[in-house]
Amino acid sequence: MAALSDFHFDEDGWVRSTCLHREGLPVLLWEVLQEFGHTEPPQYYGRVSSEGAISGWEARLRVPARLGLFQSDPWEVHTEGAEILSVWDRAAAMAITQFCEQEPIFASYSASTVGFPVRVTSEYSRQRFSLLLDSTLPGHVPALARIARYAAGMLGVCDQFRSENTLYRQGLRTAHTTTQEQTQQILGQSQQLAEQSQQVVWLAEQFLEQEQRVVEHAQQIAEQSQQLEEQSQQLAEQTQQLAEQAQQIEELTEQVDDQEALADHLQDALQVALGNVHQLQLQQQQAAAPPEPPPQVSGVESGVGPQEMSDAASSVGQNDVPPQAGSTAILVNEQNVAHLQEELRARGIEVERVFEYQPPR
Repeated sequence: MAALSDFHFDEDGWVRSTCLHREGLPVLLWEVLQEFGHTEPPQYYGRVSSEGAISGWEARLRVPARLGLFQSDPWEVHTEGAEILSVWDRAAAMAITQFCEQEPIFASYSASTVGFPVRVTSEYSRQRFSLLLDSTLPGHVPALARIARYAAGMLGVCDQFRSENTLYRQGLRTAHTTTQEQTQQILGQSQQLAEQSQQVVWLAEQFLEQEQRVVEHAQQIAEQSQQLEEQSQQLAEQTQQLAEQAQQIEELTEQVDDQEALADHLQDALQVALGNVHQLQLQQQQAAAPPEPPPQVSGVESGVGPQEMSDAASSVGQNDVPPQAGSTAILVNEQNVAHLQEELRARGIEVERVFEYQPPR
């Protein structure tokens, strides 16, 4: 188990390590770099990355610059994978391959390295491979041993690739299944949304129709309100006219009351006049009989004495001619004279003359 001191965390979220605490391709890379003059081990960087529903690790390996007689610039390799340690192994393998392609001394071994039979099943091949890696035997070639170790490491990396590919396939299948389920759910939701959209459109149409009806009702109410205002104005004018007519009726009622009082007075005067007319008719009938001496009006019948009669006669104006014998005098008010004349003429009675009478004082 690696110590925590072998790992460092940067401010940018990268995990940094030299990977010298574990065997494998990182140690082989450092041994090769040391033989060619490198004094600083390579640095391995890693951080978590995610793409869609699959998360993994992003790795970066940086080889420092080489100082001394054969100088070189720093260079890097980049890769990614599911686990941080396997990704760093892969980065070390890529760095070894790139370094061997750059160094001329490994050019003679590059072609044979690719087809080197590392994964074998026979016991003879295993023994041969073990002899190739055993540094205690005479004739041991360190370069070939390193290449063999490199090939073995590459084979392990290939195994890691296969396992990661299996995991990726499973993840992709799961993601594909999940995507299909989500697609079906989305299609179902889309269909529901389409139905809801149709319902919303239908409700919107009904709302527009109701709004149009409300507008029409509002217009009708406005027209009715205007008509009611006009009718109110007309009623106010009619009320004013009725008030004026009521005032006129009151005035006419007062006039009618006055006329009724006058009519009552005229009726009384007419009764009196009719009585006098009746007496006049009787007198005319008597006049049609044989002539008799003219009647003498005594002071008792007239309600005054002989002396009073002479005084009354002396008080009348000299122009007023006293009525002849056999005629009847009727005393009425001056405003009722014309009405009395019309009544008498309607009864066939002639009025000889009208004169003013002043009673004695």
